Amino acid sequence: MKEILLTVIAIVAIFLALPISLLWLRDRKLHRLPTREEQEEMARKFDMRLRSPNFPELEDHFGHPLPAPLHALYNDLDELMLGDIDVLPPDGSDPIYICFYVPADAESLRSP
Repeated sequence: MKEILLTVIAIVAIFLALPISLLWLRDRKLHRLPTREEQEEMARKFDMRLRSPNFPELEDHFGHPLPAPLHALYNDLDELMLGDIDVLPPDGSDPIYICFYVPADAESLRSP
């Protein structure tokens, strides 16, 4: 009887406790959420990149000069700092979220 109990405990440990422990460790180390300070630093860097477009990087990437309206848009800091872009439907219902501005640099091109 003692051997059967030890066997059951070993099977539970191998097939239940070990995978749960490994997944918990993986999530703890690889998929942890950033701290408040890290989030604030990421937001600060994003804001700095948004305010400092690097048009030569983009022109090198695309192989030709960028249109003047795009230059004008990224030079209008009031517009860039508005944040999210919403569209108001003609029927008067709630606004629909469309997108947000991204920094005009090569790092944005590499982001998924």
